[in-house]
Amino acid sequence: MAISKSFRSFNDGGNIVSFSHIKFREQVKELQDNRKNDGKKQSLDDIYIELAEKIGISSESVKKWYKGDNGPGDIDLIKSLANAMGVDYSNLIAKTESLRNGKDFNFNISDTSESEIIKDMYRLMIDFIYWFIGTEQDSKAVHYFDNPQEEMHRYILEMYRCLDVESISLSDQNYFNLRKTITELRYIASCYSPTMNIPKDWNEVNQLLQSVDFYESLYCYPTDTLEDIGVEESIEDPDKLMHMLFEDMPEFDSYALERCDNRCQELSSYRQFPDCAPFEIIAREFAYTLRLIMKKRFPEVFKGDEK
Repeated sequence: MAISKSFRSFNDGGNIVSFSHIKFREQVKELQDNRKNDGKKQSLDDIYIELAEKIGISSESVKKWYKGDNGPGDIDLIKSLANAMGVDYSNLIAKTESLRNGKDFNFNISDTSESEIIKDMYRLMIDFIYWFIGTEQDSKAVHYFDNPQEEMHRYILEMYRCLDVESISLSDQNYFNLRKTITELRYIASCYSPTMNIPKDWNEVNQLLQSVDFYESLYCYPTDTLEDIGVEESIEDPDKLMHMLFEDMPEFDSYALERCDNRCQELSSYRQFPDCAPFEIIAREFAYTLRLIMKKRFPEVFKGDEK
């Protein structure tokens, strides 16, 4: 679950701004499309080299900016980059959002009973999964916040705070189990190696998390087009991945599989198979696994027989 790095913030006339790799990608694609319309087809690598030469850095650095792995080290470099691309400087920056002035997450915890506290903490954990656990380009947090990693840590800290505020109303065991679950979510979202960052308890309740195909759905790096970048990224068993996506609709499974192109099983620009996006699996499976974890750790609150 690669989360975009938190880029440096700069004071620009009283506004706190930072480089937006999302806006940068959009400008690069627009530049590429415009030149294609003018009869000059350029690969992304060609554009990396051109921009690097104009602003006096390496093409590898520009490539990292495009992929969100890094950002310019000072505001003047961002302005030079905008000038080299022929765009306004504002098209490459974003004002820094935060949990306090951005997305209105509901951190209100009910103190009516121990079970209600646990259910509210579960709600916060589910929101965390759908906002902060996922592939880099497709995570909601990346599109809403320009510094998603920083916001992720703020969200985690806020969950710990909510838990500690209500800890006096919790048994020691329930407090420990909630705290442990928050820490596990933080670990899952923070690590960059999917083979190492899934806690043992999570693997035990959902063995799909250990599968090769789930690993590939997590970590295949999205590209703009495989043709442009010259890299083929494929998953081990695309049919199995389709089954994961449509396990809730078995009647649709065979139809979807028929539409898979068996001659070319790479991930497309937005990592989409016919009628679906494989990154959906990430949030779905971790939310489902969290449910199993909560049922196991809080059986009196989350009742019901497992199928």
